[in-house]
Amino acid sequence: MGRDPTAQHDDDGPSLVKQVAEVCTVAEKLRLQAREIQAEARRVVATGKRIRRDLAEQRERLRAGYREVRLRRAARDWGEA
Repeated sequence: MGRDPTAQHDDDGPSLVKQVAEVCTVAEKLRLQAREIQAEARRVVATGKRIRRDLAEQRERLRAGYREVRLRRAARDWGEA
């Protein structure tokens, strides 16, 4: 005769119901880990965008500073000529 699939244990080890429950538990843990990883990835992307924006702003300020220096030198050289 067939075995009772709801039995907790039989000669072959844990029942099918218990195995399914364990698989479901592991699957839920994996889903939670995946959500955490996705959230961390979004934070990393946001941080990367902020850093790129900050660097672009610094680069623009540096360029403006160099332009100012060149203009002052040109004005000084023009006055000396």
